[in-house]
Amino acid sequence: MLRWILAVITGYLVFAISAALFYQVTGQNPHTVPTILSGIVGVLYGMVIAAMAGFVAARFAPRGKLIASASVGGIIAAGVAVSLIREGPESSLWSQLSLLLLIAPATYVGGILYRKSKGTG
Repeated sequence: MLRWILAVITGYLVFAISAALFYQVTGQNPHTVPTILSGIVGVLYGMVIAAMAGFVAARFAPRGKLIASASVGGIIAAGVAVSLIREGPESSLWSQLSLLLLIAPATYVGGILYRKSKGTG
């Protein structure tokens, strides 16, 4: 069970650190409305790193690999929910919705990609 929990934490850290680096490198504020192009790039980047995070969680989980990947997405979604509650109407709704509808589910895709790379699914 401990290895499974560590796999999920590791997957989430892949996502969180990569996202923080993206905003550091680009100089964008994640809580403001970006231009359309930078918004699209940000969402696509988020989906890719979320899939990588799900892949990592599946790779290191001893069993329940897709559940580990989905759990990373659940942690991301929980963070979005907390952010929506804390920030309320001042929150950047576009980014919250993209996280909930596109980025968090991409973690599961990462788990599927791991299974396909191992020929188990």
